[in-house]
Amino acid sequence: CKRLNVPFAFSSNGHLFVEFSHITGKTTDPKPLSEFPTPEELRHQYEDSVGFSLDEPQARPLLMRYPGGEAARRYYQDSTIRAALEKIARCEKAGQRKRVLLSLATGSGKTFIAVHLLKKIADAGMLRRALFVCDRDELRTQGLNAFQNVFGSDVAEVYQKSDGTNNAKNARIHIATYQTLD
Repeated sequence: CKRLNVPFAFSSNGHLFVEFSHITGKTTDPKPLSEFPTPEELRHQYEDSVGFSLDEPQARPLLMRYPGGEAARRYYQDSTIRAALEKIARCEKAGQRKRVLLSLATGSGKTFIAVHLLKKIADAGMLRRALFVCDRDELRTQGLNAFQNVFGSDVAEVYQKSDGTNNAKNARIHIATYQTLD
């Protein structure tokens, strides 16, 4: 449950079921299927575990659909996106700075995660501006293409034009390398 960011899991033999709660760390005694929790009860358990209601404004990004359909990502990417959005919502509710640090292995889809995380925030009407920073030109180009596929002309590469102005001045999403941020 923890690895997949799933608050509860169920197991059944067709007659009885048990529930494992990641929130409490406990498994219930077997119960008849007629006592299976309703969607409303499960939602209430989830809201209690994350510390906010899905009806609150800060939870809007969690309810946004993925562009390209629900099967467009891997399970750990979905888990990462949901965990980041939950953390942002908790910070916003508590009046804290909204900060999330993701550390993932090479090839795990960090750019994909960043694009879809920001897309959900943007679709919820909560994205003002974002900066995507890379350490190499190749990754900047890859990130620029990935973001432009989803956000279109609202994405720009950070660099100074020959007249000294910022190329990304009017974009909502800025793509840069560490070296271009001097």
